[in-house]
Amino acid sequence: MKTRDLIRLILENLNRLRFRAAFSAVGVIIGTTAVVVLIALGMGLYESSMASVASSVGSMNEITVLPGAVLRAFGGSSAMGASNEEAIDTGFLEEMRRRPDVLAITPRESVASSALTMRQLNLFVTPVGVDPNAIRAMGWTVQKGALTLGRGMALLGAKTLDSFVDPIRREKAAFQAEDLIGQSLTLTVIRTNEEGKQESRSVRLRIAGVLAERGGQDDYMLFLPLSEAESLNEWISGRRINRAREGYTQASIVPRSSSESLTIETELLTRGFYAMSARTMMQALNLVFLMIQAVLGGVGGIALLVAGVGIANTLTMAIYERTREIGLMKALGATNRAVMFIFLGEAGAIGFLGGLGGVLLGLLLSGAANLLYGLYLQSQGAASAAGVSTSITAIPLWLPVAAVLFATVVGVLSGLYPAQRAARLEPVVALKYE
Repeated sequence: MKTRDLIRLILENLNRLRFRAAFSAVGVIIGTTAVVVLIALGMGLYESSMASVASSVGSMNEITVLPGAVLRAFGGSSAMGASNEEAIDTGFLEEMRRRPDVLAITPRESVASSALTMRQLNLFVTPVGVDPNAIRAMGWTVQKGALTLGRGMALLGAKTLDSFVDPIRREKAAFQAEDLIGQSLTLTVIRTNEEGKQESRSVRLRIAGVLAERGGQDDYMLFLPLSEAESLNEWISGRRINRAREGYTQASIVPRSSSESLTIETELLTRGFYAMSARTMMQALNLVFLMIQAVLGGVGGIALLVAGVGIANTLTMAIYERTREIGLMKALGATNRAVMFIFLGEAGAIGFLGGLGGVLLGLLLSGAANLLYGLYLQSQGAASAAGVSTSITAIPLWLPVAAVLFATVVGVLSGLYPAQRAARLEPVVALKYE
């Protein structure tokens, strides 16, 4: 029997058993829909989480380093079980600068007890001192102004433009980036002297540029030269800080390539530092969401396997009803292989059609879920928030194809036993069957 004739016979048999085949296909549709929707939900959660991490931690390669003592002060423990907790001192900084796999490093010195004002407006951002010689190597760029951080200068993060507040009207005053270039800010710090009285000190800062959006907390900060931040903090504490012994509370390292990031992080962890980058956070999230997607896909796969039992039952019952037909085909010269191919083809066709219907239904339900989720976010006023995705599901291109193939394979496997049983029937016994 030719392949074309076998395919035509399979289609005729399915048409004749269309009601029974349809009921079997419904189970496959439900199972495939479950696979598509659950995996799409897992993918949507994954993409939403990745977007949130990318928007909150900034550059992928930049490594944030904290001394282990700072982490322990907040109840943490030394990473990797290290007992020698080093400080981010001048020796450590010089060592990192000499390394061939480090492109740039800068301490980050936050100015404590500070307030920022400009033309009677308060600016609620965090002033942070950085090394002016490292900012270009760190990949910083400006949307307006110059990437310069000399004495008495400041750089504003991209998200600080709407952080100005009128203290009298208690209203925000948003600016365009070009409006702030060359403007003067007053940075005031306060301390309590030995007599218990408060003293203040103010410095003038000229805005040299507004940084391009980088993602993360840097977009909400004001940057000034490291030496000026150190000077202000020393005045607040009333003593000279020995950086060679006490070090800094935080530093940022940029590796020369992304492949060297993990090596540097691992080494810092073994030395007692706390080191973290967006790349390692995303790698950890990848593993978590792979497990979640595997669990969700497994739940949907179980439903599809249950549907496969229905296909096997349908075809097994069909053997009893078509025993004489099978015997007649064998008497006319049909081989065991041809008979087996007919039943496997019917099972695979039921799986394929059910899988196709399940994918279409899954796409429809996923689209409806995204629509409802978007409407919910709009009602809560969160649709435009940074890092918030308006989709709760995401369907990659491979998912519909994989779902249809999986449903077809389940159908074929479900038809193995009925097909083998039909192929083993003896023609004489089959023709005498009532």
